[in-house]
Amino acid sequence: MRIELKDTEDMQRYFFGPNADKEYIYSNIHKCIERGILNKLDEVVFCNIHFLNGDEDIDMVCVQDEYSQNLDKVLSWYEQTDQFEKCMQITALKKKINGK
Repeated sequence: MRIELKDTEDMQRYFFGPNADKEYIYSNIHKCIERGILNKLDEVVFCNIHFLNGDEDIDMVCVQDEYSQNLDKVLSWYEQTDQFEKCMQITALKKKINGK
């Protein structure tokens, strides 16, 4: 996911504001971590942010040690929104992390 934002305040609104597209955000995190697990990657970039005000672009990265923790957050979102098939996918990914 690549997004263009005005500044860091705009970034806060994009991810945590009342109009945040949480479905898009969590789905993207899910896909990126799944790719990381299946391909045994040490880290995955789930978002590149380009700041229009000239600040340095940043990559939002999830490292392998944080895969499970981030999947827990995604799972919670899927449970809240009754997306039970996706909940099962997350549970399967968590089992892969734990070697089961």
